[in-house]
Amino acid sequence: MAKAPLTILVATNILLTDKRIVLFTTFSHKHPRSTPMVFTRFALLPLCALCLTATAGLSADEWSEEDIAAMEGGTALPAGVHTVHFPAMAKQSVTFVSEASERIAGLVEFDGESSIGNATITIDGDSASAESHLTINVADMRTGNSTRDEHLRSEGWMHADEHPHIHFHLDNLEKLSDTVYALTGTWTIKGESQQMTSLANLRFIPSFPNFGENIVRVRSSFQLPIQEFGVTHQAVGSPAVAEVWHIDIALLGLPVEDQD
Repeated sequence: MAKAPLTILVATNILLTDKRIVLFTTFSHKHPRSTPMVFTRFALLPLCALCLTATAGLSADEWSEEDIAAMEGGTALPAGVHTVHFPAMAKQSVTFVSEASERIAGLVEFDGESSIGNATITIDGDSASAESHLTINVADMRTGNSTRDEHLRSEGWMHADEHPHIHFHLDNLEKLSDTVYALTGTWTIKGESQQMTSLANLRFIPSFPNFGENIVRVRSSFQLPIQEFGVTHQAVGSPAVAEVWHIDIALLGLPVEDQD
């Protein structure tokens, strides 16, 4: 099982080191405790999505209070079953960063005409369970440079002609606090699948102007070792491209009855 620092509903990462680093959107947090499988270098991979902060294979009692506190915030999901879909629109956010000597930052550009995926989350007191499937189009990844975007889609990189989508399947959801969960899911990128466990913030938004009501927001950050997913171009690990990419996901889920 792959291990790394990370959300949702999902997400993915792996490398051997003697310490664990958990990254969040605006800062990094070094974990003092040793763990057999985790990342030390940063980078990022184009991904499909949901939210997480990953460190593969940790159970609830192995996350530090600091890790969990850093992900807390918002209103807890009410008890019951929440079935939502994630429309592919501009309010969704999936970003990736390769932090080598050269810094490359990109995002997934959603067309507003499809759905990223769906999730069914059941909250029962201090326990939770969920099912979720997500899909992201490799062709929708943007880095701000059209030539570089073409390279990203080429055979040596994401090989979009053969593998046009990035997939995520949620395998397990564990509630750690009112708004923080440990997510275990399988990412499939360029035909390679790996299971990863991450932290995620899940919160309830009663109403969001110009979007909808009874919204489930999922947010997570994690690191992705791109070579573990078959991205083995000779430039990976050079001053131009990092071996591990940092990914940040924040998705808004609408109740399925609001789906067109």
